Amino acid sequence: MANRVLGIEIGENLTRVVEIDYKAKNPKIYNMFGFPTPPGMIDDGVVQPDGMFRSILYSKLKEKKIATKKAVFVLNSARIASRDIELPLVKEKQLREMIAMNASDYFPVDLSQYKLVHQIIEKIDRILNDNIFEGINIHYFGGEPLLNIPVLIYLDENIKKITAKIGIVYKAFLTTNGSMLSKELLQKVKFSSIQLTFDGLEKTHDRLRVSDHFHFKEEIELIENIMNFSQAKVLLRTNICKENKDEIIALHKYIFEKFGNERIEINPNRTIKYHQDDSFEMLSVQEYAEVAYQIKLLWSEQKGKFELPVPRSTPCKFPYGNAYAISPEGYCTFCSGSMDQEKKYFFDVDIENKKMFSVRKECKKCNILPLCLGGCIIQYNLRAGACTYEKYELKNILISYIKHIS
Repeated sequence: MANRVLGIEIGENLTRVVEIDYKAKNPKIYNMFGFPTPPGMIDDGVVQPDGMFRSILYSKLKEKKIATKKAVFVLNSARIASRDIELPLVKEKQLREMIAMNASDYFPVDLSQYKLVHQIIEKIDRILNDNIFEGINIHYFGGEPLLNIPVLIYLDENIKKITAKIGIVYKAFLTTNGSMLSKELLQKVKFSSIQLTFDGLEKTHDRLRVSDHFHFKEEIELIENIMNFSQAKVLLRTNICKENKDEIIALHKYIFEKFGNERIEINPNRTIKYHQDDSFEMLSVQEYAEVAYQIKLLWSEQKGKFELPVPRSTPCKFPYGNAYAISPEGYCTFCSGSMDQEKKYFFDVDIENKKMFSVRKECKKCNILPLCLGGCIIQYNLRAGACTYEKYELKNILISYIKHIS
């Protein structure tokens, strides 16, 4: 319990509470809930003592059996000021010193919470102006990226200005559990796609969720909101393990029958066991391949086309020099799965000298090497198996393709 913290966001109409790991490599959300903020308790970020609020919060914590003592409070207020400033292009340590030295010239507050945002915008601006790119894709993920919606909106608005100025395309992508994805945000930020995760049909999904918040029915309602209030596609991620493999096909059929296939894309994933105490049993690559092939076959039949796997130029997008994974603290790493391995600020990364990948020796003799180029190095290091499912189902895929075109 010592490493858990409560995040409490007090809004004028709604208070949200989340219990989460504190400074963990792979943080987990243990509990989430919300309740109406008592009328008049908060006015533009100023909180008035309220016995009703204290009673509701205490009873909710007791109901959820939450004993965490540490808490971080979040308030929104129009009184929070921001300034755009120009500073010389210097290293991270020097930048902090310059801001601290001149902080009173901007406003009398600690600027450490705003530093990252300004650095990212400046870095993106410089990269896009110094290189020839057709566009930029920003993927907001986590953890839960909507725990800090104001920063997401700030980034989105500024990147839109930068890309409009130099005439390139900007696309925003979101991976979320959906619990904080409002209709207002869907209308404000023009996401190209939003990834939601299902762990099975209703009973299985609700049982396998880490938290007891945001159940199957609520995720279905969220898809409806995305369809009604945005133009985003829904990327349907299904985490497949031994506990749910027998009902994954039924889940996909349910989604197709309810929403059609025009704005639904699929992203089946073999659930990887990162912690010994994870409450599921991991499938072998061969076991997962059977299910993944059946999913591909189902959606190909529904869409009326069957696509063959294509060779890759890299095992994932991150080995390219122009792809970055950035942590909430501003660290830039080789990929999103190695956030704890490198401690280099995004501001200090040289785009030209990013480390490229190399194919492992045992993979060079594989006859389907062009389809995966060795797969995910993180999964390989975890001894979870990095091979693509096509390795075990390629014959069935080719037979299905021939039947489709005949």
